[in-house]
Amino acid sequence: MEGMAVGGVSVDIVLRPVKGASMATSQRLSRGFHQLGIVLAAIPLVLGLAWTALAPVMYPGTIPHALTGIAGTLAISLAVYGIVRAIGWVIGGLAAP
Repeated sequence: MEGMAVGGVSVDIVLRPVKGASMATSQRLSRGFHQLGIVLAAIPLVLGLAWTALAPVMYPGTIPHALTGIAGTLAISLAVYGIVRAIGWVIGGLAAP
């Protein structure tokens, strides 16, 4: 973008890559494990919430404890995410120079 007028003032914007802004290997590993952790934590979250929602339909004689089911689902999902992040932290620490 060159010669862009902002509020009556001409502004020249030049986009240049910042030197030294590339991510280190440990940062890329950390980001990758973060993304993997989110995906893997979403699996028990979706399954647990579906189970909590469908339990009254599948077992009509029982009254499900929805809050317990949701709390358990969240705890399991958080544990999965934490374990994956911990593994990524250890591997990222080993990959650091």
